[in-house]
Amino acid sequence: MRINTETCLDCGDCIPYCPVGAIYSSDNGYGAIDMDECVECGVCLRNADCPSESIEETENPWPRSVRAFFSDPLKEHKETRIPGRGTEEMKT
Repeated sequence: MRINTETCLDCGDCIPYCPVGAIYSSDNGYGAIDMDECVECGVCLRNADCPSESIEETENPWPRSVRAFFSDPLKEHKETRIPGRGTEEMKT
């Protein structure tokens, strides 16, 4: 995930939607995502209803692609047939 700094209004609507607290309001007047904390779950993209549509999905190189796959509750693993974050172990 990333926040487009050219269109972000720094309204803060997306901040409470991040389950790991990776989104914050930067000193530069726009929202930002701490990529060390972001788990690529997509909750902010799907639920925050950004008024300027500044939250964007990005291509994730390995190993971030693995984290993105298992963090997205809408994707089902082909071998386990369990959606990401579908078990208590994944949530904690």
